[in-house]
Amino acid sequence: MKIRSIAAWTGTAALAFTLAACGQITGGAPTPSAPSTCVVPSGVQTQVLYPIPGATAVPDSTVQIVFAISTPLPGWGAAWSTNTNANYGLGFQTITAGQVPSPSATPSFANPIYVSSTLTTSLPAASLVSVFLNNLNSTCIPVSANASFTTQ
Repeated sequence: MKIRSIAAWTGTAALAFTLAACGQITGGAPTPSAPSTCVVPSGVQTQVLYPIPGATAVPDSTVQIVFAISTPLPGWGAAWSTNTNANYGLGFQTITAGQVPSPSATPSFANPIYVSSTLTTSLPAASLVSVFLNNLNSTCIPVSANASFTTQ
């Protein structure tokens, strides 16, 4: 697994979020100083199941993020970010539906594959945590999983 600078990713992600909020992102080829965002393969469906998107009071001792995916994503894992912290999870491990922690969201598509990414650090307390998908075989910026939750 390639180790990337969390500080560089946080700064780049913060800039991207700021520009997106201001409507300033435009198309164009990535440059070495502005790596591209990871792209989930075409047709692959993903959904965060745990912690439930939008949940509040999620324990900061949470040790995994669980997804439902429609097709295996070897070499991928989760990442998370707050306005002051960012970190990467380990690569996805396939789990059974019975291993998904409770409470969790229900997959919105048929025949999901359940995968878990173990977090490498604790989540910060009293924070809005955004969830991302991360291609561990690339230097791309993790792509939003369109999910967030708030820790206690």
